[in-house]
Amino acid sequence: MVRIYVEGGGTHNPNLVHDVRQGFQRFFVNSGIETKPRVIACGSRTSAYESYCIAVERGWSAMLLVDSEAPILERFEQGNPHEWKPWEQLQSRKDQSGVQCDQWERVGANTDCHLMVQMMESWFLADVDAVKSYFKGGFKADRFPNIDENIEKITKANTEAILKASTAETKKGGYIKGRDSFIILSQLDPWKVRARSKWAERFLRLLTEKIDSL
Repeated sequence: MVRIYVEGGGTHNPNLVHDVRQGFQRFFVNSGIETKPRVIACGSRTSAYESYCIAVERGWSAMLLVDSEAPILERFEQGNPHEWKPWEQLQSRKDQSGVQCDQWERVGANTDCHLMVQMMESWFLADVDAVKSYFKGGFKADRFPNIDENIEKITKANTEAILKASTAETKKGGYIKGRDSFIILSQLDPWKVRARSKWAERFLRLLTEKIDSL
């Protein structure tokens, strides 16, 4: 069994943990992945990393999935996706004062480290129809980026602003992460996401290869 340690959910809200698992599991099913991996909702990105490290130490088949929080530096996504360097990307990210954000040692292969660029909600921008269907009346689809815009280059702040502006006048009263995020994830068309996010394509492709190798 492949275990995926994901950022999000936490351990203090059982309903949210359930939503994380269900959201990703449905996303995998919609991707055509027949043997579902086990999704472990870890809360913070640091908790996800630490839990992943424990799994590797135990010899389990494991993957780490966290937000990139920033655009990917070009030198870390050169060549075949198997050769991309997400660990180096995580180690290179610094805050405004120049302090390294994720002070993580590399554990396991680069092919087991995966990034949602620049956040999970970035994937929503690839499938305006799914988000519109969820929010229904009052949703402003024209606030979403054009089909030819690279969603991985849209900052976290701008992604959040897009979701806020497009949903503010819906009956749900706007996008609320804990309430909406993983339900929307479960309703996305993964093939639209893969077409507009090369890191999502890499994740789903390498996940399938890992499952098939067991």
